[in-house]
Amino acid sequence: QERHGIRSILIIEDEPDLAELWCEYLRMRGHKVRVCGSLRALRDCLEEGDEPDLAFVDWSLPDATGAEVASLLQERMPGCKIVAATGLAPAATQLSGVDMVLTKPFKITRLHEVVLELTDDAR
Repeated sequence: QERHGIRSILIIEDEPDLAELWCEYLRMRGHKVRVCGSLRALRDCLEEGDEPDLAFVDWSLPDATGAEVASLLQERMPGCKIVAATGLAPAATQLSGVDMVLTKPFKITRLHEVVLELTDDAR
C-alpha cells in the first residue's frame, strides 16, 4: 500500500504576515498551501471543495476559537490532521481531535518537521 503523504496544507491564521511567511516556506518544500484568515474564510475554502491533508490552526481567531475550527474540520474533513498553533497553552479538554500543538513563537523549520512527523504517523 502506498504511503499517504501530506500534499495539501491549510493555514488558518489571522496575522497576514505570519500566514504568508508560513505559506511561502511550505510551498518552497513542495506543498500545495492555502491560507484562510478566519472561520468564515475557512468555510468558503471548504465550500470550494478544498480537501487538505493537514491544517495549521491559530488557536485564537477573531471570529472563532481553535476548538470551533478543529470541530468544523473534523466534521467536514475527518482525515485531515490538525496542528494547533498557539501562544497560550490551551486546556487539554479543548484539544480533542488535535494531532499536535505548536507553541508560538517557534522556528519556521518546525513547520516542515511537523509535516514529516505527521506523514510518518500516517503509515
